[in-house]
Amino acid sequence: MEMKSMEYPPADFLCEAFVYNKKTGRLFWRKTRPDYHFASATSAKAWHTRTAGKEVGCSCDFKPNETYSHILRTTCFKYAGEQANYYCHKIIWIMNGGKRTALVSHKNGNTLDNRMENLSPEHRSVRSGKSGVYGVSALPNGKWAAKVGEGKGKQKHHGTFDTIDDAAAVVKREYWDKL
Repeated sequence: MEMKSMEYPPADFLCEAFVYNKKTGRLFWRKTRPDYHFASATSAKAWHTRTAGKEVGCSCDFKPNETYSHILRTTCFKYAGEQANYYCHKIIWIMNGGKRTALVSHKNGNTLDNRMENLSPEHRSVRSGKSGVYGVSALPNGKWAAKVGEGKGKQKHHGTFDTIDDAAAVVKREYWDKL
């Protein structure tokens, strides 16, 4: 069974739902949201009573100067008829003009630091490994392999190439351009 990729809402929808503090990187629910965000007037009233104006994501007591690399703030809401969990850093990225990409990472490794200057449109593995290019690996024979992840730990091999640039172009076409 093929895994369906979750689509993030467009920036205009997100801006109607959230307020982003650029200085702190914190995301808050708006105090009021449009009626069309809700299935009924009853659900809108319940949401406004319970959630309006509150910070999005977990409310754990984190130490301000600690680096957290394993905790990601998420929120759950309904969009296009589907209830889903969404990462706060991706919501922030999209609200600030970034592509609705599945790959947004934290430059300093602190996953709770959601200031725009700390968000990057690449996966951490882009900056790691011997090739330095996500999805491209060096082979013992001096050639370059292009592999793209397909979810659930599986990768699809897209060929072996003489140059890193040729392999990177295939990865770009098969992966990055489809985001």
